[in-house]
Amino acid sequence: MKWHMSARNILLAAAFASLWGSGCGSSSTANQVLVSVTGQFLVMVPTQSQTITATVTGATDVSATFACTYTTTPNPTTAVPSPTPSAAVACTPAVGVLSNIQNTSTTVASTATFTAPSVFPDQKNLPNVVVTITATSNADKKKTGKFSFTFDSGIRITLTPATATLGTGETQLFLAKDFNGNVISPDQLTWGVTFESTAKNEQCRLQHREQQLRLDR
Repeated sequence: MKWHMSARNILLAAAFASLWGSGCGSSSTANQVLVSVTGQFLVMVPTQSQTITATVTGATDVSATFACTYTTTPNPTTAVPSPTPSAAVACTPAVGVLSNIQNTSTTVASTATFTAPSVFPDQKNLPNVVVTITATSNADKKKTGKFSFTFDSGIRITLTPATATLGTGETQLFLAKDFNGNVISPDQLTWGVTFESTAKNEQCRLQHREQQLRLDR
């Protein structure tokens, strides 16, 4: 009789342990709030706009707030081959504007519109700008998501003609055209000329060949 009572107690204890593990134990990981932020473009050109969407899961309130920040990174130099980004600061009109924020509904994903500046950011003062949109869940202020993108001037230049061979005293007109084939006004360009001289190298090769022939004799 004592053995039967002990066996029954063991079975009851195991059953309670199973219920605790499947019920109360799993509740600690349920309803984990997560925030993901998506956009339409990873690279934007001047005046372009895109919609930013914050998707919140694990909460009945799926709304979120938005914040816009940016960093800059100097161009690499010989002294500093791997420069580090600056500290993040709040966006200014110079790097774009976040507007049209839609986050009053608790059941619909929050959205916002980011519009790139009308002029490509000044690369002297704002080199290699990276903009980051951060969304914070209203259900849990500790949960955030981020979406980052950069800028492109949108300028593409081709030269017409692409190559030319000129004799002494001859001239050649070169035209600079944009991506659509339109001629770019000279006052919008800075022209430069570089050259390579191969005559000296060729003369050295001839002298080396002449010395080699003498040695062969």
